[in-house]
Amino acid sequence: MKLPVKDEPGPCKFEFMSPAQAGLDGYGQEGCGVQEKENDLLAVSGRRQMTLSGRDVLLVGETFHSAQALTERLNRREFRCRFARNVRAACDLLRSHPVNLVLSNTHLSDGTCFRLLVTLAGLPITAFLCLPVENGCFWLPAIDGGKACLGLPALRPSEFVSTLEEMARCLVDAPQLN
Repeated sequence: MKLPVKDEPGPCKFEFMSPAQAGLDGYGQEGCGVQEKENDLLAVSGRRQMTLSGRDVLLVGETFHSAQALTERLNRREFRCRFARNVRAACDLLRSHPVNLVLSNTHLSDGTCFRLLVTLAGLPITAFLCLPVENGCFWLPAIDGGKACLGLPALRPSEFVSTLEEMARCLVDAPQLN
């Protein structure tokens, strides 16, 4: 996969290889029996399982620096967390540190998360958006293993935690590639 390229101020510019060029044909279809589990999950809950290829997480937004419960839960599951306060900082971090999972607030100090989603499109990343509502939030699945999935049903916080834990379990169960 080619590294991000930025040649002028403004939104990040990236050049991408296709999943096939990057050797990712069938990405997300192996390891944890994703297809079978996805079919089972769809049959029971109407939800499909999200995929994850590693434990590097980028949390984007002002509030994630103080989201101690979320970062502690991620750390207990052996995720490595990095933080960015806005889209520009996230783009800068993505240039130097590959990530597998992006968790972003919908409203960022330099725009909306949708600018960030354009940057992430096509990368083998899974992303969720945190949409604040009254006294809590909904988690919106946005990208699943590089494929846009915004529009899938939103997750309540407890469902989001279960989804994170299931993705982490699949990482443990997946055979390691050398």
